[in-house]
Amino acid sequence: MNLKFDFYTDKNTLEDVDVSRSFEENIGESRKYAFKFFLDISDENYKVAKISGYILDDEQISEDEEDIIDIADMIDQDLYNAIDKLVNSDYFTYDEGYIAYLERFYIFPEYRNKGIGNFMLNNLDKILHYFLNIPIKCFITYLKPQIPTEKDWIDLKDTNKTMKKLMAQVFKTAGYKQIKKSDYYVKIYI
Repeated sequence: MNLKFDFYTDKNTLEDVDVSRSFEENIGESRKYAFKFFLDISDENYKVAKISGYILDDEQISEDEEDIIDIADMIDQDLYNAIDKLVNSDYFTYDEGYIAYLERFYIFPEYRNKGIGNFMLNNLDKILHYFLNIPIKCFITYLKPQIPTEKDWIDLKDTNKTMKKLMAQVFKTAGYKQIKKSDYYVKIYI
């Protein structure tokens, strides 16, 4: 199966640049340390998968003597929860590299069980390196079954946790480790 990858970030545009201020003042602290990415995958004209999340520059955060948990808290509540869980786990290190938080990882139903999810999870570090030319030292995700709508995502009613168990198995197969019996999973590369 041949797929098309459309990749973009929220750094593609910078609006309201005030030339009387420094560039750093224009981008703000949160955008200095992190950005959001989006990966849309299609097969000809059909949607196959949607992946999105945040990339944090742990090296820059450390160099500026900032706290990664505080930075995540400024950006997004889900990101904060994930980074807090990661930092307080046995998996976190202060090595150089970038941390990726997978906010969404969705394979459309008609494309499931075809190896696409495993391919994406096993190669996502290489895919992000290709598009961004940065090393990802770890991925963290929170298992939260959702489905896309025209404009947003809605939580899936998963009362018997069937979808969450399936998601956990897919992530474990790709080498992700569960953090302290929670719904957070991490994969370390460096």
